[in-house]
Amino acid sequence: MRIDKETPLLKNALKEMTLDNKKKKRTYNNKKRSNYRRKSSGRKRSSSENPNHQGGDKLSKRYMTLVEQLQMARKKYFNEFHHRDPNRVRKLRRLFEKASEELHKFVNGLSPEKAMEVLKEKIEDKAYSSLHNISTLGDIPPKQDEIQDPHILRTQTESDFKEDKEESVGTMDDYRSYKGITE
Repeated sequence: MRIDKETPLLKNALKEMTLDNKKKKRTYNNKKRSNYRRKSSGRKRSSSENPNHQGGDKLSKRYMTLVEQLQMARKKYFNEFHHRDPNRVRKLRRLFEKASEELHKFVNGLSPEKAMEVLKEKIEDKAYSSLHNISTLGDIPPKQDEIQDPHILRTQTESDFKEDKEESVGTMDDYRSYKGITE
């Protein structure tokens, strides 16, 4: 099959190609364009950087995203901690610290009302406790009077020393003679 330049389909395609090339023409270069931009006195913060200007849904979503990023960075860092390439370990540590810093900066930047709203939905990381079959609630701490001294023997607690009148004062020589130790 032979394609002619006279077919209407081909004419339309050539026409569109020439129009596309004309549209791509730049009117000015980047240096000139920067002069037309509005200059501000300070750095403008976007809504993603200022957490107090976001809605509750966006805040909790952003918080969960930062938590997931921190968990992934932590996992990568500790999985590759003993890697033979120190540059790789250094990079993973830097990424882990950066993710941690971003999360702390986000939480510290929240107003108290928004912080309560976001942090009440906080999902705990229960991976370790679920792998090792440990209760997530933890043990109930004993009361102060229930704490026992681990150094006191059972015989000491059972015996009564009120009737003991013997003095426990003496020298090292008295002890050695009592035990039968000779030097």
